Amino acid sequence: MKKVKRIISLLLAAGMALSLCCMAAQTQEEPVTLFDEAWVYPVQPGAPEWQKMSIQQRLESCQIPEDIIKGMSTDALLETVLHCPDIVDIVAYSTLKLGMERTSLKIPALKELLDRGDVRLAMHRYESENKAAKSTVRSEILLTGCLHLIRRYLDMAELEAQVQAAGQPLVCSPAWTEAYVYTPMGIAVYAKKNLSWSHHEITLSYANAVCEYYLRRYQSAELLSGPSPKYNGHSYA
Repeated sequence: MKKVKRIISLLLAAGMALSLCCMAAQTQEEPVTLFDEAWVYPVQPGAPEWQKMSIQQRLESCQIPEDIIKGMSTDALLETVLHCPDIVDIVAYSTLKLGMERTSLKIPALKELLDRGDVRLAMHRYESENKAAKSTVRSEILLTGCLHLIRRYLDMAELEAQVQAAGQPLVCSPAWTEAYVYTPMGIAVYAKKNLSWSHHEITLSYANAVCEYYLRRYQSAELLSGPSPKYNGHSYA
């Protein structure tokens, strides 16, 4: 009788151990989503509190704990990225690729989003639910423009990966010429001349919205002239 009880105990222990192993394996393959809501940034550009903060305080107010970023659903992560005060800095660089890579260093949530396999599905759901039009934090033009840039970057990354896998060089015929623009301090900045809005991957309405956003973000700044696609250099000091 004791032998039978011992055998039953061993079988139960083995079963529990097997169950724990299966649960651990499942956890490794399918990360548990802990956060289904987007992160709410405590202060947004344009708010009175924002103007009183130092640059360092503004940067700190945009930081999100890594464990929260990792635990967010992709839908929540997408909204978190789109509402980040620094997300429009993507267009502050000479190319979309450079802008996305540099901005990802400042916004870890953006890097995490780009690494998610279901990011395109999340963007489709966001657009289907028309959340950009319903937003009270950011203008619809800015939100849809950022969505376009993220999608375009993913398309470019996939194309580049396919070309590299095929062992073929990525060849294109430039429609611009090299030039230099000068900052108000007289510093020469390398640029590409005779570009169109399509070369920048954005529209005039999005460029105007970015200008308005930066004016709210830096209220001491002065807009010297409106946006133009002619150059990819940034003639500011």
